[in-house]
Amino acid sequence: MQEQILHQAQQASEYETAVQHWKDRSAKAERTMVQMKQVLEHLLCDRKDPTTPLPSQVDAAISELSKTYLPDSLELTQAQHAGTSN
Repeated sequence: MQEQILHQAQQASEYETAVQHWKDRSAKAERTMVQMKQVLEHLLCDRKDPTTPLPSQVDAAISELSKTYLPDSLELTQAQHAGTSN
């Protein structure tokens, strides 16, 4: 009985550690996205001709950040677009 209680306590501690890990990762991703949004808004506001495409470096950076921080939602978005193009 005592072993079972100790095992459950250890398992609860592991769950708490995992939850904290994902909370930290989520907070970091959110901060990065806020920073990226601010940079993009600044970049777009400073453009003389809004119809001009973004420089390739900016486009590549957006793609790379999207893959790094939003892999699941990026795949979901791509799947949704594929479904609507039929």
